[in-house]
Amino acid sequence: MLHGTDAERRWSYGVHLFDGAGRNVRIGNSQGLIPSTRVAHALLGEVPREESDYAFSEEPALALGAGLQGAWRNEVRTWDLGRSPVGNERADFLATTVDSRFAWRGFSVAGDLYHRRVDPDDSAVDRYNGWAYMVSSGYFLVPQQHEIVARYSQLRLDRSDRDTREREWGLGWNIYHRGHDWKTRLNLLRHDFADRHDTTFLVEHHLQF
Repeated sequence: MLHGTDAERRWSYGVHLFDGAGRNVRIGNSQGLIPSTRVAHALLGEVPREESDYAFSEEPALALGAGLQGAWRNEVRTWDLGRSPVGNERADFLATTVDSRFAWRGFSVAGDLYHRRVDPDDSAVDRYNGWAYMVSSGYFLVPQQHEIVARYSQLRLDRSDRDTREREWGLGWNIYHRGHDWKTRLNLLRHDFADRHDTTFLVEHHLQF
């Protein structure tokens, strides 16, 4: 990975190259690699280091970003959505993303858009496109101590197949005991699948030193 910013943190960039076995896979048979790149620009303020406005910015900050990732003959888990009759687990894909973030005086909002085109090596599986988006927001009721958050997201792995659609919304309360090094998160999440609905109450405690 190669990444950095300019002196004023108005621009940030990243160039990356990964193997093709997927997350947490130590042994794989991918024959290709995954190159990716990303760039972000701050229209106001600096390129943010985090999503929430923990710093309680006195001046508004607005940043836009875009990324591109590709792969060839790549082994990525579940890319075929269970459609490959011969169990071929390789495909070429191209993924793009556009994102934005705004922060000011404890209020923050972030939005992401994603698109992925998959070209299976298995001739019995057609090419397909997927998309997703996410919007999240937060506000510090007590600066640098108590933050309320909300999020909504939707995903369709294949935009022509309604059975691949998923939606999630969430509400939460973040308690910062000592910044991001020591904090507690309480989240209520609702996840809607094509065939079921899951509701989760999540309690997390982060301790970093």
